Amino acid sequence: MSFELLRKLSTGTLVLTLVTASCFAQADVWYLPKELAAEHIVALCIAETNKVIAATAKTIFTSENDGETWVSVTTPDTELSALCVTPAGKLMIGSLQGGICESADSGKGWTSLKAPSQSVLSMLVTEGGELIAGTADHGIVGSADGGKSWEPAALNGGRIWCLEKSPDGRIYAGTQSGVFRSDDGGKTWRSVATGGSNPGVRCLFAAEDSSIWAATNGAELFRSTNGGGHWIKSDSGITLPYIRAIVEASDRSIVAATASGGVYRTTDHGKTWIVVDLTGTHITCLGIDKNDRLWCGTQDRGIFRSLQPITATK
Repeated sequence: MSFELLRKLSTGTLVLTLVTASCFAQADVWYLPKELAAEHIVALCIAETNKVIAATAKTIFTSENDGETWVSVTTPDTELSALCVTPAGKLMIGSLQGGICESADSGKGWTSLKAPSQSVLSMLVTEGGELIAGTADHGIVGSADGGKSWEPAALNGGRIWCLEKSPDGRIYAGTQSGVFRSDDGGKTWRSVATGGSNPGVRCLFAAEDSSIWAATNGAELFRSTNGGGHWIKSDSGITLPYIRAIVEASDRSIVAATASGGVYRTTDHGKTWIVVDLTGTHITCLGIDKNDRLWCGTQDRGIFRSLQPITATK
């Protein structure tokens, strides 16, 4: 069992030392932004500029100095359920109550799009600039005109938990019925099921080599190198593999976070995993910055940011 030592620095920030089997090379391993210390983080995004955007159900926090200080803005009167940043830098949020809003000024002002009324669980912008959204009960809808009008996609039934865009241009959808793939920007879809014990997929990740990772509701993790044509079970060594988020470091190692089993890292495409840290912490989302530092959004404990690169773990 691990326990925690919190030290307050002269800056007023907190550094957390976990006395446990951490794989980081030094004792002080996590930085906790004090403004977010008790927040339930539902979404996390790190822009190419290293700007960090963290969202709770009602508030969006942004930081441009590694989390030292944060600016908070209140979202429209809705419960945030999805977050994405467009190539043009616009911030977009989806709502559990239905609808999508966008902001061109980091959340100071919001414009409501004519989005469908059903709950929005996931969003992304395609290579062609089309916005597609995964809903709770009505499949995928798409807009080619910036949200002014919406049309249902061919995948028009069921719950769409997550959407993921691969470097090869393909788009994947994780649904209650399994994984689906689109080769034409979301216009048509085909099933590429993992074959796991539970077909539902809540987390997808496309690596730089275009391999796709899928975490199922059956606490299994699969990897495919051929667009979902064949899947390999790849969770050996992960305790309680209810995977909530996956990211990739610059050395092409893969980092996965579980609901309560901690953070894990693999350097051999999922054949083996080592536990990095944060066992017992309910992690909801992950991000990785240009310095390979890991950002972990948690349930009711705010954000943890590693003080050294994730690539430094042993």
